[in-house]
Amino acid sequence: MALVSDSDYETFLNVTSGDAVVAALSKPIDRAIARYLRYDPQQASRTEFYPIQAHLPPTRGGRGVWETDGSRAYMTRSGGSRANDLLQLRCLPIRGTVTVYEERGARGGQKSGSFGASTELTAGTQYYIDTVTSDGDGSIYGASGILIRIGTGWPNEHGSLKVTYTAGYTSAELTGTGSTNVDASDIALAAKMLMQKTYQTIKATAKSDLAGMTAGIKQSERLGDYMYMADVNTARQLNGMSMNIVGEIAELLQPYVNMGTASTNTAL
Repeated sequence: MALVSDSDYETFLNVTSGDAVVAALSKPIDRAIARYLRYDPQQASRTEFYPIQAHLPPTRGGRGVWETDGSRAYMTRSGGSRANDLLQLRCLPIRGTVTVYEERGARGGQKSGSFGASTELTAGTQYYIDTVTSDGDGSIYGASGILIRIGTGWPNEHGSLKVTYTAGYTSAELTGTGSTNVDASDIALAAKMLMQKTYQTIKATAKSDLAGMTAGIKQSERLGDYMYMADVNTARQLNGMSMNIVGEIAELLQPYVNMGTASTNTAL
């Protein structure tokens, strides 16, 4: 699955079917958008281990910490051997039920016999999904991707939590269609605009002749006895191409960014 199919890219660019540059750029564009959002927005089932890093900076000691939410200030727990009660999952939005296992010393599931059935937490009693609504099909939709612990805090020990869940958007939702009433088409539009910008950059530096465009970055050019040489292998090399997301493309993606994660931070 890709954010946008090659055929949709080709229609958007008004180029012929089977375009080699489009095919080469599709995966790098998916990766660039995932880096910007801090997660892969394509819907999938996931199994992840938390927390990735300690919740409690040494300078905070065992006291509470004041946080702000607009004009409102509130204190979160941050002392002792436990962290606060909010756990930010990597991917958004949560779709459907979540299963959480908690076991100290589990070492991210690498300890033999870890995360057995007895370590499973009870949804609604020991934790719940934040900001839950339902989509058009009546399934759970957790926009924030946050799990809230009830009556205590999440453990601070690395790899002591195992979370299995489904997150992201379906192909139909990325095209603004389907029965869920969830419209994530701005993500697909951003991908198309990034494709257009990158494709046009390549085209502007490629040689045109009677045979049509030669896909490739200009290698060399000479004025005397004019000569132009293009790198026809560029299409293959583009698979590792780095792309910058700025301007209107960034504006389209901004509402979908997981603000709770930066690099490997996964707990608030």
